[in-house]
Amino acid sequence: MKRLTDSLAPRLIVAVLATQLIVITGLMLFWMVFSHSVSHDDLSAATSQRRVAESITLDPAGAPRIEPSSALRAYQAQRPQLAYAVYLDGRLVPGSSQQLAHAISPRGWAAPGANLEPAPALTDLYRHFPDLRCVQLLGECGDPVIALGEGQRANVSMFPVPGIGTAVVVTSGNRLGLDDLPTALRTLIPRVMKLFGSAVLATVLVLPLMLRRALQPLTRAANAASGIGLETLDQRLSPDGVPKEIQPFVTAINQLLERLKRGVSRQQLFVANAAHELRTPVAILCARLDSLGDSPATRDLRRDATRLGLMVDQLLAAFRMQGQTPADWRALDLVQQLRDLIGDMAPLALRSGRAIALEAASPSEMVLGQADGLRSALANLLDNALRAEPAGGTVIVRMEASTSSVTVDVVDHGPGVEASDRENIFEPFWRREGQWSGTGLGLAIARRISEGHGGSLQHLPTEGGGATFRMRVRRAPAGRSIDPSACCKD
Repeated sequence: MKRLTDSLAPRLIVAVLATQLIVITGLMLFWMVFSHSVSHDDLSAATSQRRVAESITLDPAGAPRIEPSSALRAYQAQRPQLAYAVYLDGRLVPGSSQQLAHAISPRGWAAPGANLEPAPALTDLYRHFPDLRCVQLLGECGDPVIALGEGQRANVSMFPVPGIGTAVVVTSGNRLGLDDLPTALRTLIPRVMKLFGSAVLATVLVLPLMLRRALQPLTRAANAASGIGLETLDQRLSPDGVPKEIQPFVTAINQLLERLKRGVSRQQLFVANAAHELRTPVAILCARLDSLGDSPATRDLRRDATRLGLMVDQLLAAFRMQGQTPADWRALDLVQQLRDLIGDMAPLALRSGRAIALEAASPSEMVLGQADGLRSALANLLDNALRAEPAGGTVIVRMEASTSSVTVDVVDHGPGVEASDRENIFEPFWRREGQWSGTGLGLAIARRISEGHGGSLQHLPTEGGGATFRMRVRRAPAGRSIDPSACCKD
């Protein structure tokens, strides 16, 4: 399964979300540290009030009281000025700071033993105690803060105590410390998530769409690059519409294609020149072999020289097809091409004890292509079939036509080709050890010539044993001129 990190969109989403989280968190921390509307002591009040609420217990008589826990004692040891008072059902709970309780009482809160208005929400506090200064700090509606005078103030919150009730906890002398960090994070994270949630949703939904739209020019360039092959190395990727950041990559690809084109052209020219230079020596060699006697050794030499000449012709034909388009092709009579080819190869077949039979339903079938290329490809198929055909056998050349193409089957009855080797045989220089001789280039060049004609070359098993090589080429449209050099060979 492809990992998410292999895609650009998830990487950008993670990067954007991380940036948003850092920025939002940083801004909130900056606001909490430097804003005049936020007191550092108010942040620590949430911790102290929670620990005070956790210290509320019942005495043996079942009355509530404050029994400081070890956590509260440790917390208070770091803050000697910390004082707290707890009210349950409007009454002061024993263990509360009497000094804090008396400081609260003149401002509207009840004295010890008197009733206290429950649920001191911010609006209720203003209604009952209009002389108090209150600010919103924590919670959905904010916890009220009571001004005690002389710069002091007390924080008020409500805590449910299991088995006892809802306690109103008042603390003063709060001071922010490192042990308040967990509480600060619990307070900060929900607020960050509220702000961050919409940003996450927008990023996850919108960023992939924006990225896909932004990368459309790159996708078009990739599609164009996928259509470039050895036959179309003159094509280049268009930089139009490509983002400026990606244009150097497109330019580098075009430069690579240019270097590749020059290198392939030099290689093809070298092969063509070498093949052309070999034609004369091979022709002289064949002529001298024909003047010798008809001994078995001479027949083997003639066969090898003929195959060498065939290979030279294939290399030249493949080179001549470079840069040609269907507009450069002529209409050829494929039946006449096959008759001429079989006539040329008949002496080789007879000397090796084989025969060649042509089966064509029509006396003439016009195809579109390059004469030398088609002839060399068919000659290679026929030469391979003669080598594979058992002595005394007959190689069959069968031609069939459809409305758009013409198919030529070259059929032998030899050992055939293993199923695992049926694609490998078209690879350059591939040979099955102990079974194939030669250079291993013939079938590769024949397939290349077939595909260059807009056709195909494939292997099929012969019924009863052997191999059939099927070449398919385009049928010539009506009215296309006939290449006079491709027929009526002497």
